[in-house]
Amino acid sequence: MVAMADKSKPKKLVIVFVIFIIVFAISIISKSFINDNTTNDGNDNNDERNPDETLQDEGHPVYDDVIWPVNNYTLADPFGWRWHNNRWDFHRAIDLRAEEGEPIYAIAPGRVDRTASEDDPDDGFSNGGNVVIIEHFTDPDTPFTFHGYEQTRYYSVNLHMQDFLVQEGDEVEQGQLIGHVGHAGTASTDHNHFEIRVVCRHSWDGPGDDLPSECDIMGVNADPHVNPLRFLPYDDKDIMEAEIISNDPLTVEVRNHFTETDFNSIKIDDEEVVNWDERVGINPSDRDDNPYNGLYVEADKFTAGTEWYVVRFEFQNKVYTGQKIEVLDIWGKGITL
Repeated sequence: MVAMADKSKPKKLVIVFVIFIIVFAISIISKSFINDNTTNDGNDNNDERNPDETLQDEGHPVYDDVIWPVNNYTLADPFGWRWHNNRWDFHRAIDLRAEEGEPIYAIAPGRVDRTASEDDPDDGFSNGGNVVIIEHFTDPDTPFTFHGYEQTRYYSVNLHMQDFLVQEGDEVEQGQLIGHVGHAGTASTDHNHFEIRVVCRHSWDGPGDDLPSECDIMGVNADPHVNPLRFLPYDDKDIMEAEIISNDPLTVEVRNHFTETDFNSIKIDDEEVVNWDERVGINPSDRDDNPYNGLYVEADKFTAGTEWYVVRFEFQNKVYTGQKIEVLDIWGKGITL
């Protein structure tokens, strides 16, 4: 008898192989869909974000594992000097350019301290349109230092919102949806004007502007706005650059990459002559006064997509003769020239 080949086996193998290909393709498509709806820091792009996956550089303090208020954004303006509306302006925030309607989240647990509506002309924030201010506290074991004193209370401030979904007095969780990106108030583009104010939520506009007692720093009023990168997580690679570009007058150029616009201060022979967070080198009566007290600051135009934030400091009454010059970031790290 002649043995006949079993033709059913190849057919079965082909069927198994086809099933395997289909399952594999579905798996790839599913992963792609999940990735498209997940931010770079691992947070789901829906009404709430997962604070457990927030990253923070190991060399920096972690304040409540703070997260960014907006997922999909481009930095449109950093904290510091800029040319704005045909004048010099010391920008006390960061502007996060995003599509209209992009969700805005609470950066940490807290209480809604203040809201303001674009529809209310007497809300005190006419330029900011729709505004949400949230009060937060750091862990007592990880205070921050402001004007030499340890503090734990800070405020996150969101301006130009399309709308807001919380009210004064509401307790909020980290990652909770509080509103959406817009261009309310005087904004000409959709963005989240985001501030961090420490100790108190009230801006200080110089001598004569009396603030509530809770704003006192050991009896002294101080402008509470600081660089938000003191609290927000970012990948700090220490790629700030600086050089002396003129000896007479002494002029220092500082270049910050857009991924870490964390420049803060300059020291000359250990004397602090610039400190943006604590307003050294800035007129306390008019923060936009430039030049001031022999210091002229010039910043290159910065817009969404600009790679380097470039600022030049011209010390009009100083000549470089070999002094030690330190250019430092918000963590006290930097470059000695």
